[in-house]
Amino acid sequence: MTTMQLAPTMPVADLGLGKLLNRARRKRQSRLFLLSLPLVLFISIGFALPIGAMLLRSVDNSTIYQQLPETRTALASWNGRQLPGDDAFAAMESDLVASGVQRKTALLGKFLDYEVPGFRKLIVTTGNRLSSAAGASARERLGGIDRKWLDTDTWSALKRAARPYTLRNVLAAVDLRMTVAGEVTRALPGRDIHLPILARTLGVAALVCLCTLVLGFPVALVIASVQQRLSNVLLMLVLLPFWTSVLVRTTAWIVLLQTQGVVNSGLSMLGLANEPLPLMFSRIGVIIVMTHVLLPFMVLPICNSMKTVSINYVRAGLSLGASPAYTLWKVYLPLVKPGIINGCVLVFISAIGYYVTPALVGGPADQLFSYLIAFHTTNSLNWGMAAALSLLLLTSMGGLYLLIRLIVGPIDLMMEARR
Repeated sequence: MTTMQLAPTMPVADLGLGKLLNRARRKRQSRLFLLSLPLVLFISIGFALPIGAMLLRSVDNSTIYQQLPETRTALASWNGRQLPGDDAFAAMESDLVASGVQRKTALLGKFLDYEVPGFRKLIVTTGNRLSSAAGASARERLGGIDRKWLDTDTWSALKRAARPYTLRNVLAAVDLRMTVAGEVTRALPGRDIHLPILARTLGVAALVCLCTLVLGFPVALVIASVQQRLSNVLLMLVLLPFWTSVLVRTTAWIVLLQTQGVVNSGLSMLGLANEPLPLMFSRIGVIIVMTHVLLPFMVLPICNSMKTVSINYVRAGLSLGASPAYTLWKVYLPLVKPGIINGCVLVFISAIGYYVTPALVGGPADQLFSYLIAFHTTNSLNWGMAAALSLLLLTSMGGLYLLIRLIVGPIDLMMEARR
């Protein structure tokens, strides 16, 4: 009788225990979320939102859109096959007068010139001469100032430009342009420079990655093989360059690599060079300095991966008759491959965005893609173009990273499974 009464209460007890476990799990997850909330807010406010706002500038066209309110309204229903009506000419005249009052005619011409080269001169000239123009109608006054106002291509470009968003900068970033007729074609000769510089940047980054791997792998192997006390000393020496800024280290390399610098003077004294080598303002100087700066980013991941691999695997390979080179290639390298891949990805992505080192050490033909972004940000003040170039660089880096992870992902899983 007692057994029959206790049996139905066991599922109830189990259910109560499950609720307690779930409640404890939810509390733990809530604490973890609260602990990570400051970091999430910091990344969102200080990183994600500013980058998102910057990238939005690549398609933003608010300056033209706001300065031509009456013109875009008048051209909304225009078919583009013949000149627009008098209302469009009057609207354009009114917008130019308003821009002159606000002293934004030059700014409007600047942004329209990005859309169609030559528009800046047309807008500024028309705005300056509009008050003294003769004619009974706005059509006659604008046409008397410049005959381009009587060309349908001019109004087609205006209608296309007077939109809140534009693909002008995005197309220019990949060396394309939109013609007056609205067709996408290749950029004009002399303006198709972005993709070649991007290719140069990827090539330099790949070469720097290879150099850091060749130089960093033996260093990581030594650090992982020696005793802990000596390993800590060697790691400190690897991290020592981080105690100074990249600008200071690059400046120090300028002293070493210049024509009468330490390197050329030493080679001349040893009789290895009859004349100074062109190490400054050259591609080789950029690669040397970037390799030095980024070398710790290759050593640390490889060293960390090596310390997780037992030396017994190597001893087993040698005891089975394999040569040291074969054991290194077939046994050791596959085990430390995750560290090599992580180091290569870290160095490659860091090298793509480098600006200070190529700007100081490289010549005009050695500037990387980040130089273009800095130029449009500080010199030409074309923030939309700078944002479009940043978007292209970010997309390229993201695509390369996903491609690398797609290729090496299964290998990483196999390595973890073996361990």
